[in-house]
Amino acid sequence: MPPAVVNPEASLESRPGDELLGQAELERLSLFANLRKKPSFDKFPGAVLLRKYRRGEVIVRQGDAGWTAFYVLTTADLVSLREAQLAKIKTQLETLSPADSQRQDLTALQAAIEPQLAQLQTPAAATADETQRRPVVTAYLDVELRSARRPGLLNRLRGLWGGNSNGDSQADVQRRPQFIPNDGPVDIRLDTRRAEMHEGELFGEMSCMSRIPRSATVVANEDCYLLEILRNILDQVRKDPSYKEQMDRIYRERALGPQLRKLSIFADLSEEQFAAVRQRAELITLEPGEVVYDEDDLSDAFYVIRSGLVKVVKNLRYLLRADEITAAARPALMEELRAGEQAGGLPAAVWKQLDEAGQNAVRQLASDQTAIAPLVDALNALIKSHALAESLGDKKAALVAVLDDPAAEIALAELPEKVADWSDLDARTFNRRALEAVCPRGIPKRSLTADPRTLTYLARGDFFGEAGVIENLPRSATCLAFGHPDIGQSVGGGGGVVPSRVELVRVSRESFLEVCRSSPQLQARFAAQLELYRRRTKERTESRPWDERQPATLNPRFEELGLVQGQKLMLVDLDRCTRCGDCMRACVNTHGDGASRLFLDGPRFGKYLVPNSCRKCLDPVCMIGCPVGSIVRGDNGEIVIKDWCIGCGLCAEQCPYGSIHMNRLTDLNLPVSSGQAHHSDEVETKKVELRAVVCDLCSSLPSQDPACVYHCPHDAAIRIDARYEFPVR
Repeated sequence: MPPAVVNPEASLESRPGDELLGQAELERLSLFANLRKKPSFDKFPGAVLLRKYRRGEVIVRQGDAGWTAFYVLTTADLVSLREAQLAKIKTQLETLSPADSQRQDLTALQAAIEPQLAQLQTPAAATADETQRRPVVTAYLDVELRSARRPGLLNRLRGLWGGNSNGDSQADVQRRPQFIPNDGPVDIRLDTRRAEMHEGELFGEMSCMSRIPRSATVVANEDCYLLEILRNILDQVRKDPSYKEQMDRIYRERALGPQLRKLSIFADLSEEQFAAVRQRAELITLEPGEVVYDEDDLSDAFYVIRSGLVKVVKNLRYLLRADEITAAARPALMEELRAGEQAGGLPAAVWKQLDEAGQNAVRQLASDQTAIAPLVDALNALIKSHALAESLGDKKAALVAVLDDPAAEIALAELPEKVADWSDLDARTFNRRALEAVCPRGIPKRSLTADPRTLTYLARGDFFGEAGVIENLPRSATCLAFGHPDIGQSVGGGGGVVPSRVELVRVSRESFLEVCRSSPQLQARFAAQLELYRRRTKERTESRPWDERQPATLNPRFEELGLVQGQKLMLVDLDRCTRCGDCMRACVNTHGDGASRLFLDGPRFGKYLVPNSCRKCLDPVCMIGCPVGSIVRGDNGEIVIKDWCIGCGLCAEQCPYGSIHMNRLTDLNLPVSSGQAHHSDEVETKKVELRAVVCDLCSSLPSQDPACVYHCPHDAAIRIDARYEFPVR
């Protein structure tokens, strides 16, 4: 029987006392024991590591890059593990001769385990009562917790009689929240800025899954054992239906925590105000292309971006307004819609997609011509839905045939062939055309003369939607989730771009206005922001494409090339560049493996070349799905490829910008994995010949400055945040 093939061993930073556990040992632990399908631990050696921490040792530090999660072993876990290890040692000793060299090592290991097991099995140590689980580690939060009131002299004196050192009264203290959310199973106490976490609990998984820094510093209370888990194993655990549901719920709860608290708008709130918002806030997740809200929609909420990008577009109208349907057109609209009750084809499909309230609104219009608002709401709900298109067929050709309109065929030409692949805007385009076809006299043709204009792109920490809420007006623009374009630069010629999630915190209109009324500072900030919106919108909607002074972000090619993603986007000014190659030589000389992370190849934007070099994306989709968890974020946000990369090329395929390159290990002066026995004759390490190589933004240099820019003798190379620093053309 051929030996089993496993991946190269992951090499997490080594610590004294680390233990590599096998499949059978890990499956005994309570974290994995109840999963329907156990993770393939043996295929990914080193992806789960048992670590021992001494009392007072720091496990993770607040603000560090977080790409692993931790599970605190229970006493029962440790007892079960040590019993299994002792049984295995005894079995092995029985098969060895007295002179065998392994016998001495096994005997020493047995002598180390037996007293520990005996101590764990004492009545004082062993308990089955879950409420008596030991607090093993503590999370500490290092953040400024500001009072709503500045502690002047009077307030400080008041603090001497029933307040605190900040001068807050006892009533103020009592109204404050008692806890701050934490990337762990329990929240952090406000008064102590600490939270104890117990045996049998998982922490750090939010940082691991969402690629954000650690939310708190975690310290061991006592000598303890923790499993450190790479994301590829955590992903396998999350596939278990019951565990996935639990983890998704925990993720949402923790998302409304310290990371949210630090976002721009919430940083202005007092603890009491933030607690009021958090209790009623909702975390929603959108895929690229999904519409947050449409122009002319009701302004029913305020949004803050937790992760991802949102695109704001003016003149992208699909919805109907009540004032567009004149009194003279209303009888015709009623007749055309009600015809679907008896007719077949498209009219019948439209009628069926109107809900009961919508159908009643059509009937009501016959007796009350002024009752147009409920019907418009029902028609707009139909326009927003994918249901009408999906009810008519699964291919675009079938839907074009139903419309039977050459102009509609032209309008739908760019839509995907499969209806299931249509975005929200694609569905809106078809639905509006369908309604216009069914109701040619009742519904006005959608205006195509107004040119849709991208106003801006918003990212993590930005907020939007407050203007309509504050002024009680309909939405003035369409906002939609934005991801990466598929521009065909990934390995294999494109097609590898994976969807990226956009996470938004939604605060209802009522809750938002309540917080605004309680905070004069917030009101002043929003007033200034609204004035900025008005001025910026006027400038951008009135600008012309040929105006060289307009922001680069308004250029359609800016979106087409995904430049908005670049937090460290590299540009080469071709008017200055002499093609000397110093930038590439500097890149090669900076890295010891002799491989360049920079190639002067890529698309052009105006006079600039956009090289295929890592741009430090706002949303790095290259990190999604790595089978061995070897691609991570560094402490400066740079992408790092760890040395247990198996060369599968998934990250390179998923990078939309061709920034990750697959190099042969021999070209990197590294040995090719031989594929010989790993731990025994029954297992061998997978043969690896390639490794992913990516620009690390020269984070290893003391200066932290990219060498490609620093060494350009003509100042042709620059690194910019594309949303704010793109040079005027």
